[in-house]
Amino acid sequence: MCQETGDRLMFFAQNIRAGEYLCPENILDMNFIRNPISYVFRRHYSRGLRSSIFWLLDPEDAAKESKGEIRDGIRVFPGARPRKVLRIFKRDFACLKDVLDEIQHYKTLVSFLAPENMAQSEEFAVTCRTSSGPRIVLCGLQEYVEGNVLDPWGEIHLGRHSDLFRNMEISPENEERFLGKIRNSAQRFILRIKKMVRETGLIPDLAGIGNILLARSGEFCLVDINNISPVRFGQEIFTDDKNFPVCDKSVEALFLMEEKLLCQRPDMSEKLYQAYLGPERKIRALEIIRKNFLSE
Repeated sequence: MCQETGDRLMFFAQNIRAGEYLCPENILDMNFIRNPISYVFRRHYSRGLRSSIFWLLDPEDAAKESKGEIRDGIRVFPGARPRKVLRIFKRDFACLKDVLDEIQHYKTLVSFLAPENMAQSEEFAVTCRTSSGPRIVLCGLQEYVEGNVLDPWGEIHLGRHSDLFRNMEISPENEERFLGKIRNSAQRFILRIKKMVRETGLIPDLAGIGNILLARSGEFCLVDINNISPVRFGQEIFTDDKNFPVCDKSVEALFLMEEKLLCQRPDMSEKLYQAYLGPERKIRALEIIRKNFLSE
């Protein structure tokens, strides 16, 4: 390996650990990427907390964005639809067992949410060669889901003019049928999450804006599959590796989905809600967020 390539790979590895943005050119320096590559890499608009995220575009689709194409005598410039999404974990793994433990979390999600309610992925571990030696890198080649972001804390209006349904073709005569499908999908998603909590004591990150999409198919789909936290029923508030009370806020997001999408008051006697949504605990979780994420 030449010094120049080694230096670029060192920069790549250091930037992953530091959580910095990476450029597509950095990806092409990875020793496990085939050269010449069959795709165009484009950095995802969201800065992932645990992964560097890239869209994989067909080169012809990417070219049409700038060159355009003629449709019915008019030149149009269609946006390229990603074929896949590449995730590269920022975490350092000390050994292969740590990687397999992380992949097991993904398998748990699959067993409860796939195929309708999550963006599935092909997880793989590679050895990245750097000038300081080999490093284990976990990656995922994830399916691309096209849809609208669900913000559990935002105003959710179930109607064809709602932001949640923008760009979806819903005719007035089909509105009630489509909204019924949405409610059924929401109920299925919520019940599957609750079942996962009961049977495994784990919950995925439902709190981040953009973690859940309403796909064009009408299904609610978890696309952020990297952060799964334990559900504990003691007084201590669990925080993730970014010091965020992810479990508490995910339970709150689940409650809000049930309330707003199913148009019903959730049962506060449920063990999960009773343990996590008491006023005193919610205040303590908010104080953790203020301390770690909000500037004075």
